[in-house]
Amino acid sequence: SSSSTNSSQLPVFRTAPVPFVALSQSNITSKDQMGMFALDTRRIARSTQQTVVSVQQPGGPNSNITLLGTLTFRGAAYVYTLELGACATSQDHLCVELTTADVPLAPGATTPSLQLLLQIPPSDLVYGFGVQYSLLNLKGRLVPVLVSEQGVGRGLEPLSTLVNAASPGAAGSWHTTYAPVPHYLTSSLQQFVLHNSEYAEFDLRQEDSIAMEVYSAVLHGRFLPSPDGSKLGSVRTYTLFCGRMKPLPEWTQRGAVLGYEGGTDAVLNLHAQIKSLGAQIVAYWLQDWTGLRVDTFGKRLWWNWELDTTYYHNYSSLLATLATDHTSIMTYINPYLADTVSADKPHYRHDFFKEAAAQGFLVKTSDGKPYILASGSYKFTFGQIDVTNAAARAWYAALIRDNMLALNQTGWMCDFGEYLPLDAQVHSGSAFSAHNLYPELWAKINADAVAGSALEPVFFTRSGTTHSMQHSTLYWLGDQLVSYDAFDGLKTAVIGHITSSLSGFALTHSDTGGYTMVDNADVPVKFLRSKQLLLRWLELNAVADVMFRTHPGNMPDESWQVYSDNSTLRCFARMIKLFVALKDYRKQLMEASYNNGDPIVRPLWLAYDAPEFADYTDAFLLGDDMLMAPVTVENASSVDVTFPPGSWVHVFSGTVYSHASTTTVTVQAPIGQPALFAAKGSDVAHTLLAAMPAIQSSECVL
Repeated sequence: SSSSTNSSQLPVFRTAPVPFVALSQSNITSKDQMGMFALDTRRIARSTQQTVVSVQQPGGPNSNITLLGTLTFRGAAYVYTLELGACATSQDHLCVELTTADVPLAPGATTPSLQLLLQIPPSDLVYGFGVQYSLLNLKGRLVPVLVSEQGVGRGLEPLSTLVNAASPGAAGSWHTTYAPVPHYLTSSLQQFVLHNSEYAEFDLRQEDSIAMEVYSAVLHGRFLPSPDGSKLGSVRTYTLFCGRMKPLPEWTQRGAVLGYEGGTDAVLNLHAQIKSLGAQIVAYWLQDWTGLRVDTFGKRLWWNWELDTTYYHNYSSLLATLATDHTSIMTYINPYLADTVSADKPHYRHDFFKEAAAQGFLVKTSDGKPYILASGSYKFTFGQIDVTNAAARAWYAALIRDNMLALNQTGWMCDFGEYLPLDAQVHSGSAFSAHNLYPELWAKINADAVAGSALEPVFFTRSGTTHSMQHSTLYWLGDQLVSYDAFDGLKTAVIGHITSSLSGFALTHSDTGGYTMVDNADVPVKFLRSKQLLLRWLELNAVADVMFRTHPGNMPDESWQVYSDNSTLRCFARMIKLFVALKDYRKQLMEASYNNGDPIVRPLWLAYDAPEFADYTDAFLLGDDMLMAPVTVENASSVDVTFPPGSWVHVFSGTVYSHASTTTVTVQAPIGQPALFAAKGSDVAHTLLAAMPAIQSSECVL
C-alpha cells in the first residue's frame, strides 16, 4: 500500500494495495424516462495489471508528488500519472489528478473510465453524497452520482411495481435523488470530493476500501482536512469549498407561505378565511400564475412564463389587497418551455418556446432540432433551455426579470433541472459532462436575475450538485409521496434534511403534506393526502424548515389541505406560531451556517460519538440546543426518542428528561404536540416555554 502527502499539514490518504488504479472502457447506453435515467455501463475491457515505476518530487519536500506507472490494457502497457499536491485555491487541501496516455477505444466501447481504490479502516462508516432520502450511513452500498428525478414509490410496494409497469423506471430506487454530490466523509474523517461532473460511482461494499470510478479520461478531486479533528470541523471545511448559503430575508420568518391555486377570486376568498382564524401568511405561492393546464397526472400549469391575465385578472389590485396585510405573491418557473402554446393555450402574448428555438437557445437532438421531452404524462411536452449557452442564460434571466420581478413577485419555485438527455447536443459540446452541471447553471440563471433586487426575492431549487449552493437562495426536498414511509414519504423528508446538511445544502424545506398523489387507471392503487398526515408534516416543517411552505399537491381537489376545514386551519395557525417563535434562534443558526459552515438540521451522529447515532434518523438536532423526534408512523400517539447525555426540556409540557448517558424513552406526542425538546437552560428553551401559552391557544386536534 502507499500513503501520499507532501506536507504535514495536508490530508493523508492511503491507497489499497496494487492495483489501486484501473482503466476501463465501456459501452454506455441510457434510457431516460421523464427525468429518470437507466444507465447500462456494459464493460468492454479493463486493465489487468498495474505497476508503479517511479515516485518523483522534483521540487523538493513540499512540492507536488508525481507517481508514474503502467496499466496493462488489452495486451499493451499504457502510462498513467497520479499527481498529488496542495490545491492552488486551498493550500491545506490535497488535490489528486489521475490521467492516462491516449488509449484507443476498444471495439464496441464508447466511454473510458478511471478507478481509484482507497483504503479505510474496516470500522469506518461513510456519509455524504448530497441529498439522500433513504439512508444516512451508506457503507455497504454502491452509490451512483447522477442527477435525476427521485421517482414515485422508490421501492414502496406494490406502488413501485405498478408505476414501473405503466412507465418503466419511473418508480426510482433508494439512491435516486435530485441533488447527488460526489462527496463523502467517513467516521475516521477521511473526506473527499470529485471535481468531475461526469457520471461516477462510489463502491462502498467492501469493509476496508472505497472504490471510485469516473467515466472520463481524467479523474480529479481533492481530499479535505479536518483542522480540529472533529466531524463538525470537517463539514465546516467542506462548505468553505462548495459554498455557503446566505441567511434568508427577515420577511420569510414572519409566517407561512401558503400554496394555493385557482385565480384571483379564489385567492381573495381564501385570504379572508385565513385572516379570520389568525394564521399569519407572508406570501401566497401561486404556481398556476401562467394558467392552468390539466393532464392525467393532475392539475398543472402552462410552462410559458407570463401572467395569465384572464385567470389572474386584476393582478395589481390583488397585490395591493394582500400588501395591506404584509402578504406578497410567490410563483413558479422551470428551465423548460411548453411547445404547444400556439396550438393549445387559449390566451397568450408570447410563445417563448418558439422565441427560444429561433435564437438557438434550446437543447437539440443530433439532427439539430429542439429535443422534445415529456413530464408526468406523454402529452405534457416541452423543450429545455441550453444552460451551457451564456447567451441563452442571459435571455432567460431577462425573461425572469421582465415577467416575474416586474410583477413584484417575491420569489418562486425554481423547479426541475434533471432532464438533460445524455445523448443531447448542447452548446458546450458534451451533454454527458453537462448533465450533472445543469442544476448549478440553472440556479445561476435565477441568481443573476434577482441580483440587486430590492424585493429580497427567494427562489427555491430541488436539483443540485457540488457548487449549486453558491447560487441558490433556498432548497426544497422535492416531490415526496403523500405517505409516511421511509421509501418516498414523510420519513424521507426527515432523512433528506439530515443528509443534505453534510454536503452543504444548509437551507432546506419540504412540501408540507407531500406532493405526489396517485389516483388513475394506469396505477390501480390510491394515494391521497389525509388530514392526519398533513398535520404531522406541519409539525415537522414548523421546526426543521427555514421557510414554512405548504403545497396543494398534484391533485389538490382530492386531497386534504390546510384550508379544508377550520380545525385544520387552527392546527396550521398553531404551527405557524411555533415557526415564528423560533425565528430568532433560526436567524442565529442561518448566520452561523453562513459564517462558519455549521449545519442547521443535523444528525445526532455529527455531535455525539455514541454508536446508537451512527445511522439514527428518528430524530435530529436543530443547531446545538434543540432536538426533535417527529411522528412518522400513521395513528401513532407517541415516539421512542434516543436522548444524548444531558437535560432536555419537552417544550409543550415542561417535562425535563435528564440522562448521564444515551437513553431511549417513549414520549407522548399527540397531534399538535410533537416531541420537541430544548436544552435545559438554553435561550431557546426560555423563549419557547414563554411562547407556549400563545402557541397552544390555537387548538389542534384531529
